[in-house]
Amino acid sequence: MNAITSSYTKTQQLLKVMYVFAWIVFIGLSINFGAVLICFIVSLINPAIAPKLMDWSQLATLQEQGPLQYYSVGSLLIVFSLVKVYLSQIMLQLLSGVKMQSPFTPKTVRLLEKMSYFFLSAAAIAYLYNTQLAYIRKDLNISLDKISIEQFLILGGLVFILSQIFKRGVEIQTENELTV
Repeated sequence: MNAITSSYTKTQQLLKVMYVFAWIVFIGLSINFGAVLICFIVSLINPAIAPKLMDWSQLATLQEQGPLQYYSVGSLLIVFSLVKVYLSQIMLQLLSGVKMQSPFTPKTVRLLEKMSYFFLSAAAIAYLYNTQLAYIRKDLNISLDKISIEQFLILGGLVFILSQIFKRGVEIQTENELTV
């Protein structure tokens, strides 16, 4: 019995530590999103300042070449940053709602499914961004970094599989409660 209790408290402590790290990630991603958004808005208002902002110098040269590409790349970066913030918010909701007495809840399943869809959305946005960069690089000498798509696809698939396992856990838990 002590081994079970010890394992249980270690798991609770680990979840608390993960919750703190999730908050740190959420705050960092929120700051990054704010910085990207502010840089984009400031560069629209005063293009001369754009090269001095964050990593906006490459985008500033893009702005000089054509506004359409600049708007599309800047918008994709903003949306991508926003999706990452939302994913971290879902992680916070998930970690704050986990109860070790009954971890299989419909709310957990919904959050996991939502998280998987947003990981896949992030992969789609990254794909659009990378495609836009490839198109732009044909005409211009710009060295913007691509966004890795694979990690978001893999995470989206894994989280979706976990959501289906949790969904089955909810069904089994409900059957057990009805049996007793």
